Amino acid sequence: MGRPLVLMIDRDTRAAKIRANVLEISGYAVRVADGPEAAVQTLAAERPNLLLYSLGSDQDREALRELRRRPDRLPVVALVDSPSGDRPAELADRFVAKVDGPRVLLENLDELVRYKHHVHPELEGDLVVFVDHDRRYVDASPKACELIGYERAELLGKRIDDVSAPESEVVQKKFEKYVRDREQDGVFVLKHKNGHRVPVQYRALVLPDGCMAAQWEPLDADLSLQ
Repeated sequence: MGRPLVLMIDRDTRAAKIRANVLEISGYAVRVADGPEAAVQTLAAERPNLLLYSLGSDQDREALRELRRRPDRLPVVALVDSPSGDRPAELADRFVAKVDGPRVLLENLDELVRYKHHVHPELEGDLVVFVDHDRRYVDASPKACELIGYERAELLGKRIDDVSAPESEVVQKKFEKYVRDREQDGVFVLKHKNGHRVPVQYRALVLPDGCMAAQWEPLDADLSLQ
């Protein structure tokens, strides 16, 4: 498996070079574009795993909105000057303040890209989700989001408990066993955004680098959790 590719848009060539070096040392491949027009050319020629956009003006925000309308719907991390301020969810999957430094940036990239970049033969399919050790969703396929009625941006960051029918302690116990055993399968009842129950057969694995992934298969709607 090749290195995940990050497309970085940054007009500050010096800062871009420093960030690119950090990312490459940390296991990413990087392409740098000095504006959205150059980025579109890169998108046409290659298939990045994530877009990293350094926002410096209102024009940058509008350009990013246009890029988000593209059908490839890349995950986006927006670099911003201030730790506070307006951070609309439709603009980016994550916002990272430039003053937070490389560690915080890499943590956000890892959560959005490292999991999505996995290909595992036992988990191929349209209904695949990825979680972290805090039981939070860090990635999900479009069909998985559709199954439970959430937009991807709405689902990411929620815990398994937030979109499941069982009580929280039941979910926690099953998850703890899954982490110990490094694999798990069975029946689980999800909770659709509008409230109805969505039973699924699931297969979950803890992959060698710690990535936690599961594949869902819908079951009859009247099936209860076993």
